[in-house]
Amino acid sequence: MHILSVSQYVAYLNDTFKAIWDSNEAAIEGEVSEFRVSQGQWVNFNVKDAEAVVSCFAVLNKMRFHLEDGMRVRIFGSPRVYPKWGKLSFNVERVELVGEGAQKKALAALRAKLQAEGLFDPSRKRSLPRFPSRIALVASRESAAFGDFVRIVNERWRGLEIDVYHSIVQGDKAPDSVMAGLRKAQSGEYDAIVITRGGGSFEELMAFNDEQL
Repeated sequence: MHILSVSQYVAYLNDTFKAIWDSNEAAIEGEVSEFRVSQGQWVNFNVKDAEAVVSCFAVLNKMRFHLEDGMRVRIFGSPRVYPKWGKLSFNVERVELVGEGAQKKALAALRAKLQAEGLFDPSRKRSLPRFPSRIALVASRESAAFGDFVRIVNERWRGLEIDVYHSIVQGDKAPDSVMAGLRKAQSGEYDAIVITRGGGSFEELMAFNDEQL
């Protein structure tokens, strides 16, 4: 028989979770309940179905969507016992909204938040140059939208200098990729910066509704 201290026991459980849980191969899907944010940075909520409840913890800056009770989500991360409280919780690294209803609800909540912050105020808008000579283009080189943009510009306005910053424009990695392209473009001397992509379903375009982007 092995006699463990309390801290050794908790460490043993957490090591076991790390060994058996692969966040790249498994996620949890369910309905959000009891969502709350404490001290402006810690997020606690439950994910539940008809028969069980999972307690979840996340850091606010990792939440790419505004969550509300009743939304259906898919959470990625790992289970962990927190030594201080001895409580088993799911440590959330990433959240995906499931279903168009949840996505539209999150988008409406985000728009209301940004509206209250004054980010859509007309006074914040900058005038576009009438005759730009050098622009930065943030887009996927592999997309039809990229090819169409370059072709149409060359047909209508020859001599315009275009610097391309390749980015992913769809999926979980798209917001960070587009923001990386924007940051690089902002370090240059351009008359304007253009972000472009083709059409798609509401779900495919959700990357551009990311709050940070």
